[in-house]
Amino acid sequence: MQRQNETDESSGADRPRVKIYIDGPNFYHGLQTIGKKYREFQFNFAEMGRSLTTKNRNLVGINYYSSPFNQQRNPRTYIEQQKFFARLRNESIKLTLCKLEFRVVNLDAHIQQLKGTIKGDDIAIAIAVDILSDAYDDVYDVGILVSSDGFCPAC
Repeated sequence: MQRQNETDESSGADRPRVKIYIDGPNFYHGLQTIGKKYREFQFNFAEMGRSLTTKNRNLVGINYYSSPFNQQRNPRTYIEQQKFFARLRNESIKLTLCKLEFRVVNLDAHIQQLKGTIKGDDIAIAIAVDILSDAYDDVYDVGILVSSDGFCPAC
């Protein structure tokens, strides 16, 4: 959805406003398909935002959705993730945290493992609600959803 009066490229007020919504866990899994060495902890989301908006668009915000790791289960990863979250906040990226639960996964008939999973569709719902709320509040003209999932029929 773009405004009709976007003729004057020199004025920031007339450029389409862009808001980016990032599904953190699915973004991470997408990076993993490139290679195991890629982590969202090192990714520069602000630079990605600038790349997606180009000179003809005005970036008005980035939202990042994730779940906190359990501190007792993996203290090192928890600390690394907390530093990552702090970096996002310092870059003025809005962070929304959803619940992470563990479920039993049967690897075969004799081996079971606890695997972290997002509770229900917490992230999908949070993203969909924010996208629709921001559209209703006229926050953006162009919304960009970054995910590797087909979870969001409301979008």
